[in-house]
Amino acid sequence: MLYRKGPERMGLGSYDIAVLDTPPEVKGGSLPGVLLVATVDGADAVRNLVTMLQKTPSNSDIILARLGREDPDDWKQNVGVMEEILRRSLDFYPEPLVKSKRIKEAHNNGESVWTIPRGGQSIMTFLSAVETFAQMAWQRVRPHHPWPAPPAAAAGAPYISEWDFDE
Repeated sequence: MLYRKGPERMGLGSYDIAVLDTPPEVKGGSLPGVLLVATVDGADAVRNLVTMLQKTPSNSDIILARLGREDPDDWKQNVGVMEEILRRSLDFYPEPLVKSKRIKEAHNNGESVWTIPRGGQSIMTFLSAVETFAQMAWQRVRPHHPWPAPPAAAAGAPYISEWDFDE
């Protein structure tokens, strides 16, 4: 419904950014003019992504992020192959993002990844990528406003009631 009608016609108000976990084409619509951050975690994901991106309007910006272990040069070459198939340029995060054990635990426990200790290359690369994607979204929505300073480090994980499944 969101893809076919949009948030305003559904009485949800208007939004500058939407984070979606299902490609619009799967639900019978499209979201032209968006910033699409697409994650790739294997050969099946690449095939599905290429199929989806063939129908993505040219006014949509696409950035790819590789999840898992892969040589950065191989990743760059694989993006090149996708560009040839799609006949369009694709931006991509250069380092593959490895979900370390601590990042997986944070996701599984409903914790913010920003509250985990900053240690290890994979955690720092993962957090840097998330911040890069957030900055890109910010620049699309507020091109003439500076990127805001990050909030002070929290002593514990922030509480998000929607993640509390016991209620």
